[in-house]
Amino acid sequence: MAWKVVTVAVVAVVAVLHLSTVSAKKYDVNWSPGVNLTQWAAKYHFYEGDWLAEALAGEA
Repeated sequence: MAWKVVTVAVVAVVAVLHLSTVSAKKYDVNWSPGVNLTQWAAKYHFYEGDWLAEALAGEA
């Protein structure tokens, strides 16, 4: 019986750790001429799997 509790606890911990490392973010970027993308990017910390999407007029 104790091994079932330990197994459930281990699975729960692994699931939480996995979810925290796989969540990607989507960033809307204004790719218009004259926009300083260096200043824009300095506000964020990007991780592998993140998406940079084009922000169309009126969406961002």
